[in-house]
Amino acid sequence: MKQMIYQNIGIASAAVAVTVMVLYSMSIGLFVGALILCLDAIIVALLVLIGNKLDVVGFIALSMNIGLVVDYSTHTAMAYCNHPGSPQEKLYKSVGKMGASVCSGGSSTLLGICVLLFASAKAFKAFAYTLGFAVITGTLMGITVAPTILYSLHCTWIRLCSFRGDSRSERAIDVEKVPPSTSGTAREEPACVDE
Repeated sequence: MKQMIYQNIGIASAAVAVTVMVLYSMSIGLFVGALILCLDAIIVALLVLIGNKLDVVGFIALSMNIGLVVDYSTHTAMAYCNHPGSPQEKLYKSVGKMGASVCSGGSSTLLGICVLLFASAKAFKAFAYTLGFAVITGTLMGITVAPTILYSLHCTWIRLCSFRGDSRSERAIDVEKVPPSTSGTAREEPACVDE
């Protein structure tokens, strides 16, 4: 039963990743697919910690989680990738632009799920725990983890390109002008280089 659950979660995550690849871009699709797999692993770990078993109710809730939480990470990833500017500007704009919407969507979904916690049937409570964990971790992942990972990958890519001296790759990534040095010549440096 557990192997079937993990296999179906992997297939559903791959289907979501392919759908996002078709609708947006390949890199965002792979990124969101990886985040969905990580999120499901976190939810399974939380369920084990509180003592819930992976049964049919948990499987159904885990399958529904993929559809619920794909929006949180996709919205912030799209806002990050579509905003022009340095990595810091992209980070601030993606969280600033989509953070309130993601929080609003997560909190309204969580309010709807909380009613199930007061049900007398154990299946409804297990369903509420699973979906509640998914919404809370999905919202936190969409607001904090997804933009931070994108920022780190972006800065690493800029550093790699500047290390290799690949000017063509640097032009593809937004860089910020550094004030002229004492010799009077201006040079371009990545915006996220640590000083």
